[in-house]
Amino acid sequence: MPSRLSLLLQQAVALAALLAPAAVNGIDNGVGVTPPMGWRHWKAFYAHIDQDIMENIMEEMAAKHPVDGVPTSLADLGYKYVGLDDHWQNCTTVCPNGTVVPSYAVLHKSNGQDDYDYQGCVNATGGKVAGSRQIPWYSDGTDAAQGPYGTPQWDTHRFPDVKGMVAKGHALGLRPGWYMGNYQCSGANGQCAVGGGKRGNTSKGDNCNSWDMDKLVAGSVKALVDYGFDSVKLDSGFQVGHNLTLWAELLNQSGTKTPFLLPFRYHTNTLTFAKTGSGHTQGRFKKGYVFLQAAPS
Repeated sequence: MPSRLSLLLQQAVALAALLAPAAVNGIDNGVGVTPPMGWRHWKAFYAHIDQDIMENIMEEMAAKHPVDGVPTSLADLGYKYVGLDDHWQNCTTVCPNGTVVPSYAVLHKSNGQDDYDYQGCVNATGGKVAGSRQIPWYSDGTDAAQGPYGTPQWDTHRFPDVKGMVAKGHALGLRPGWYMGNYQCSGANGQCAVGGGKRGNTSKGDNCNSWDMDKLVAGSVKALVDYGFDSVKLDSGFQVGHNLTLWAELLNQSGTKTPFLLPFRYHTNTLTFAKTGSGHTQGRFKKGYVFLQAAPS
């Protein structure tokens, strides 16, 4: 019969084994130990976003205002992450008659709420024109001007100097962030059906199975490093953001200090943001945008 001491030792070993932390794979770069704090553009501007707005927001986050008599900025309080969300992509549409509708074209609606024209080609009555082709938001490698296969395609009209935008954020002591997902382009986004895009367009690459998602992740990580972004928000609604383990591995291999962020929206304390002289006079300044760091198992 085992002694009381022997039983206690067995129980202690069993308890230690139970409490031992499970092994996980994560991004081992010393960033993201605590949730990054800052602002992302989506709930403030949706599709109406461009480099000018992002840089204005950066200036506001770094601007100092008196707090108890001490000049203080949001960045001073720890709100350093400033994130570009969806609608940075080039979603140019080519109509059957050859008409090109760029992603920055303004669609004038009867209700007066103008929007960017992501609807593709329409006829005189406002109906969808069959046979439209929307350029995918990743390079398929066939056009040297678009870069190698998997290179993200920017709307360069609205974002003429991405590296310059990121550098400005760094100069202000901020950490600019990017977004991988796409709710408007029909190609390579994981939401398109065989033979047609989610908006009814038929375009090269609309059959999502024809895209190599591992290569799209590799191209995305390379672009993150090249532009100098400090974070990336992955939208789980798109295939390119599904393989979290691959994202973590490639970010670790890159050596970049880029935390891996999953969308988790939690807003606190909204402040009114007003900026004149840029054509964008008002938006909502979100003070408490919080993210989670991924730790894929």
